[in-house]
Amino acid sequence: MTVKINADTSSGLKLESDTSGIVDIQSNGTTRMTVGTTIDVQGNELVLDADADTSISAGDTDDVIVFDTGGSEKMRLTAQSHGELLVSTTDGSPWNNSSEAGCGLNTSFEGLISASRAGGDPFAANRTGSDGHLVAFYRDGSVVGQIEVTSGTVTYAAFTGTHPSRFSDNSKPDLLRGTVIETIDTMCDWYELEFTNANGVAKKDEIKLPDGKSEGDSHTMDYMGESVTGIIRKKQNHKHTMCKVSDTEDSTRVYGIFSNWHTESPYNDLNVNAVGTSVIRVASGVTVSAGDLLSSKGDGTAKLQGDDIVRTKTIAKVLSNVKQETYGDGSYTVPCALYCG
Repeated sequence: MTVKINADTSSGLKLESDTSGIVDIQSNGTTRMTVGTTIDVQGNELVLDADADTSISAGDTDDVIVFDTGGSEKMRLTAQSHGELLVSTTDGSPWNNSSEAGCGLNTSFEGLISASRAGGDPFAANRTGSDGHLVAFYRDGSVVGQIEVTSGTVTYAAFTGTHPSRFSDNSKPDLLRGTVIETIDTMCDWYELEFTNANGVAKKDEIKLPDGKSEGDSHTMDYMGESVTGIIRKKQNHKHTMCKVSDTEDSTRVYGIFSNWHTESPYNDLNVNAVGTSVIRVASGVTVSAGDLLSSKGDGTAKLQGDDIVRTKTIAKVLSNVKQETYGDGSYTVPCALYCG
């Protein structure tokens, strides 16, 4: 039976509640909406179009708003201990899944924006009308670098090419910036856990190899507040070697210079600057001039190479003799262009 209510007065249709101040709208004896000081749709889907394929709903879990168009989910917003805005995915960390496409803004990672796309560019930047920056990078509000385009040529500034490396004993000694590094005949090894999260999404997360375990073993760990179990896999590495502080004078195995310790690795990995501009640590008592080529002194510092021919032992060319840092042992750093890369 259909009941039609006409409101022919200028006041329109008015629904008045009893003394409780609440109006219940029911269907087949079940409350579907409650109107009081707030409007409660009782977890029901709010349909927005005639063919019922565009809607807003509370989703399949608590504290989630789901936006559907064309009959399928296109975006969701969560309000748990952290907030997430997810588009075309239900995965809160799309940067490390191996199958789902989509993007997200995740406040639990302090504003991390991530994207995943199958078989295509996950990010595109298009500048129109003029040459200039495509992407600008900032630290603490100050610009530190950019990717820009000029007459069809893309440039990167400021540029320093860095390789990850590690000491063979995984130690983390107190190294001075600019210290000369050379390679050893041992490859770096990195591991990750392959697992499926509670939403059924295949994920990977970098781990330190647990004691007593090896590649292919099962392992359980905490991932974003969730206990997950997966299989340990060794990441492919065909090019990154372990290293040591250069201890051979005029070494032809020079890799670059020490930049910093990698703060986001489960191992004591270090960054070795190998190409581009940097600073290099020069031995105490050695005087350099712009244009000088440098080689290893064999104690972690650099010395004058002695000629102007770039050789396998050449680390860098001095760009300026202006000292940037002077250390307690008398060694000091100067700007250079690295040739190891």
